[in-house]
Amino acid sequence: MRTRIILVLAMCTLPSLLHASDTLFAYSAEMQKLLNYRVVSNRFDSCIVQAKYGEVSINGLSTTQYVPFEIMSTDTLVQDNSGPGVQHHLLPYLRTEPFSIPKPTSSIRLFRSISFLPVSHNGIVTGSWNFPERTVFVTAIHDAATNERLLVLDSAGYDATPTIARNFTSIGNTTTWCVEASLQSLPDRAAYVIQVTPMRFGSDPFGMDVGSLDESFMQSVYTQCGTAASVSQQTYALFEQELYKRMAEFIANTWRTACVIPNHVPKDLSGAHYLEIMEPYFEKEIYERNGELLQRAKVKPCPESLEKTGNQDHFVPRLHATYGSGALTIRLTNITSPSVLSEIVESATGKVVARHTVANPGTTYSITNVILATGHYIVRVSDLSSGRFATTMITVQ
Repeated sequence: MRTRIILVLAMCTLPSLLHASDTLFAYSAEMQKLLNYRVVSNRFDSCIVQAKYGEVSINGLSTTQYVPFEIMSTDTLVQDNSGPGVQHHLLPYLRTEPFSIPKPTSSIRLFRSISFLPVSHNGIVTGSWNFPERTVFVTAIHDAATNERLLVLDSAGYDATPTIARNFTSIGNTTTWCVEASLQSLPDRAAYVIQVTPMRFGSDPFGMDVGSLDESFMQSVYTQCGTAASVSQQTYALFEQELYKRMAEFIANTWRTACVIPNHVPKDLSGAHYLEIMEPYFEKEIYERNGELLQRAKVKPCPESLEKTGNQDHFVPRLHATYGSGALTIRLTNITSPSVLSEIVESATGKVVARHTVANPGTTYSITNVILATGHYIVRVSDLSSGRFATTMITVQ
């Protein structure tokens, strides 16, 4: 998995994405974090106005940061009241983690879709699809510390035509399902966040809600960052095949290098496929219980290459990190993959305060403009292709 994986969003040729090594697939738990989306909905009797956000990347001259939304359980659906205006209760769940912006030139790109869906009653879809009110979703960059709005990236939605069946008016660009903007004019700040602000202009008993959705491969490939179009079953099967291939390679690599079997299972990988991938790493064992012979599966012994070493320590990457003058300096060795994810975690709360993708592991690199207060922090570096990781503790005075 190469660091320019994020830049594939700029490509708009679907066939080239099906097997491109740059396409995002959630074959590991770390990659799943990069494919978590927020879905915010305004619900009515006959339709749902819905917006979906994800795949946020900050692109500099030589680095790409992938910025996930704050952690939210995929089992949780948060609902606001039915009143008009900004839906303040939803705002904390529509906010990314803080990020820095490399200078002198940077741009931002994110996947954003806004659409409406029919509502069925007892299995029957109503025919009106009326929009009782205006619904708008504003996407902007805010100061992470003060929450000051610094740059509006997108404002789009639908306006109401309640007296005309199946009629509506678009607000802003609702057909291009991606947003891209230059960050040249953005004022200097220590850290930034992306904030999505949903607004409704009327009252409705259903209100608005926001949920979290995990996907197994990037959603922008469906739309080619343009007008939404359904993919065929044949095309979807190609994505599943590629996901199967990536998962098999990932598990084989972690087993070969560290004698570890990942337990992450992508949502679009069927149980039969997953068992097929796992079969080489398990063997049958016959045992006796209460005079009866029973059979179970157990993990096979570690690869011979690991057994000969006597320990696996040299397969673990080395990491040294220091913090000073607003920059976190990291020295990373013993990882050869060209795609490494660095995370800085506040040890007291477990909150990830910064995330950065490294293009050239094995060298010293710095993450600048990281907001770290007095306290203890864990620096965690993960090799996205093999699953290996290293951690170290730093203390900010």
